[in-house]
Amino acid sequence: MMAGRAAGTRTASVQGILRDHRPGVRFEGSVKLEAREEGMYYTWRLESVDGEFLGSTSRPVSYRVIPPDQDPFAFALSHALDGIRRYRSNRVRAFEVEAWQWGERSER
Repeated sequence: MMAGRAAGTRTASVQGILRDHRPGVRFEGSVKLEAREEGMYYTWRLESVDGEFLGSTSRPVSYRVIPPDQDPFAFALSHALDGIRRYRSNRVRAFEVEAWQWGERSER
């Protein structure tokens, strides 16, 4: 494995509050991060606390953009959280992330 490369998968949970659609309603979600040959790949999915699906996105993060001194999982999670914060619904940034926490880790 080359420097800066990772193996396995990790998950993180995310919580926050809606700014639009149903302002003030809390949401919960998960971010699954997977190390692949070409880079990290993440998928996030959010639901309101009462179970309404709010959004989901998957994105790659190339190892070429991950600084060699940074953990690839932490960098990809930061990228995913920024994506959640910037996610737009009806031209409005819908989600305010209040907290996140690492969950499961799996090595291959």
